[in-house]
Amino acid sequence: APVPAPEPEPVAEAAEPLAPVKEAEPAAGEEADWKLLLVNPWNALPEDFSVELTTLASCGLKVDKRIQADLDEMLSACQEAGLRPLICSAYRTQAVQTRLYKNKISRLRAAGYSRESAEAEAGRWVAVPGTSEHQTGLALDIVSAGYQVLNKKQADTAEQKWLMEHCWE
Repeated sequence: APVPAPEPEPVAEAAEPLAPVKEAEPAAGEEADWKLLLVNPWNALPEDFSVELTTLASCGLKVDKRIQADLDEMLSACQEAGLRPLICSAYRTQAVQTRLYKNKISRLRAAGYSRESAEAEAGRWVAVPGTSEHQTGLALDIVSAGYQVLNKKQADTAEQKWLMEHCWE
């Protein structure tokens, strides 16, 4: 079986320093809606979070099985528009997210950052384990097959323009 390529680290910019992480919880008396799970630097995955995964035939990556049909439909519509979307990152385990985060810290330390500065800077580019939306199985990075770099230029591709216009559907 082919070995999957390592997942690229997402490129993002933090507008301000990150606040301490808290666990996301529904308000009192409300039932959690899996489609409205907020996971980010300020809202960690709930400790009891679990996900049932399915493997995408197109790329071998895993996603929450509840999104597969809608995802397939969206990607098919994008392809029918003559475009070539490519999923380059999807579900990540805690171990994978930890490895990505620690690798970023190591690279920053090698570049001369102090431990504290490296951890703060790493958190701007790679989600702290437990705070990555990729750990939900609901988030994917989709790029143009013709431009597979996750940077600001990706927004200029026809695939990203199509996704920005149609993803809500």
